[in-house]
Amino acid sequence: MIEKLLLLCLVVFAVAAVSTSQLRRAVIYLSVFSLLASLAYLLYQAPDVAIAEAVIGCGLATVLYLAALRKQRLITIYYVHEHDQDINDQLTAEADRLLRAIEQLLAGKELETHVVHTTRPGREILDRQDFDLLLVEQGEQLTVYGRTEDYHLDAVEALLAGQTRPADSVRVVRLDGEGI
Repeated sequence: MIEKLLLLCLVVFAVAAVSTSQLRRAVIYLSVFSLLASLAYLLYQAPDVAIAEAVIGCGLATVLYLAALRKQRLITIYYVHEHDQDINDQLTAEADRLLRAIEQLLAGKELETHVVHTTRPGREILDRQDFDLLLVEQGEQLTVYGRTEDYHLDAVEALLAGQTRPADSVRVVRLDGEGI
């Protein structure tokens, strides 16, 4: 009876880890799965494998996953006001609505944003390559630059398509690893 319950729990936590949309929750499910697997190894008279599974699967792998998540969860967004030499409250208020929507979208994906408003040319920031998203506003035209390997760019593009701006005033440019 205990064996069947344990195997059922293994399947449940494996499916939960794969199907959850929140990464931290998936790491917790994988950790519980690993502990249950080590318990199953104990039930099947393999204590050495059970200890290895508990130490590596639950301890080391969980710490590595959480460290990787922490490193990858900060998104740097530059908002460039190209033809405006002075950033004032009116300019930032116009951009804030869009940036708030992007921040809420990324917060749902457990990502933190760091927004930088600047009047430096967008080309200068593109050359430095220290951004995750670059939004360049020139009059009514908004150009969004992002890397093709960033999975959140598709979600931001869908969000921008649903905004009140005319569709032709928003352009998304996908950069490869080398830039433009």
